Amino acid sequence: MKTLEQAWNLIEMLNDDAHDESWNTWIEADELADSDDEEDQERAEDVREKASAEQAEYFRDFWYELEQEDQLSIEHWLDQDQDFREQFASWFGELEFVDEFPRFGPEESDN
Repeated sequence: MKTLEQAWNLIEMLNDDAHDESWNTWIEADELADSDDEEDQERAEDVREKASAEQAEYFRDFWYELEQEDQLSIEHWLDQDQDFREQFASWFGELEFVDEFPRFGPEESDN
């Protein structure tokens, strides 16, 4: 079983690799944002959303390629550490996270 620190390092590595894979889309968004053309600047937000979705998809792909032992360690820390769970869900994709890990779905409100 990996320690929490090791699990953090592992998911950070997955996210870094996913970011590398979606690098060109992030660069496109930055270039649009830096443009003097107002339409380009407005389009930059759409491209950022596309880059984020693309990065999350790569993150999920890399997650599914992990050895089962690593997945089980990560799932253990998803259960044990809220900050870890929230960061993982953010990188995995919030909706996809709830679909893949329904036990971590939105908690019922007392209101």
